[in-house]
Amino acid sequence: AIRRQRQMCIRDRCINDHTFIYDKKKKKWHVIGITHARKMDYIKDPGLNLLHISADSLFQTPWEIHPHALTADFKKYKESVLWAPYCVHHKGKYYMYVCAGSQGGAHVHDSYQMNLYISKNLKNWERYKQNPLFVDGFDARDPMIIRDGNQWIMYYTANSTPMGGNHVIAAYVSKDLLHWSDRKIVFVHSRKGTFGGPTESPFVVRRGDKYYMLSLIHISEPTRH
Repeated sequence: AIRRQRQMCIRDRCINDHTFIYDKKKKKWHVIGITHARKMDYIKDPGLNLLHISADSLFQTPWEIHPHALTADFKKYKESVLWAPYCVHHKGKYYMYVCAGSQGGAHVHDSYQMNLYISKNLKNWERYKQNPLFVDGFDARDPMIIRDGNQWIMYYTANSTPMGGNHVIAAYVSKDLLHWSDRKIVFVHSRKGTFGGPTESPFVVRRGDKYYMLSLIHISEPTRH
């Protein structure tokens, strides 16, 4: 899967923090991502739905619009948001990792959940019964998964403490995509804060014997890495 953070709009809805998935059997591209009204009202909708569209080609116009992949259910599952999905295909199943906000509400920033949703067809998603996989802050989000040998590594954005501090990129490891442990901070930025920051949307690429980590820097920020 590939993550894009740039926002785009379809009809009266906008989509950002989306993931691309290619279905090799059906030769079809899928996009799943945060969606909200063009005039975003964070209080009414902080990101409660994941839009789902598909196409035979990346250049197809228009893409086919499907029912939402998921809608946050706070009453039943304590999901206060659904942010920044990342999808992995492994042994006939799709594993989608999503920031699901805090069980105390979207405003409780020090305990955001990382949840897992599983599907065989990219349309019907089941909540993993042992959600959340882990909890972190400040607004821990933007998961990205890479396979490294016999293990999987999940990178995500967080802070040096759940209430703020240096912006960091943290990582968990897993053998089976279900159970995650051994949290480590793999990158620390000199900038301190809470929301946003220079470590959003981390992405790791391997070329040869080296790994390259990329992250989002807002244009107004003076630092680059």
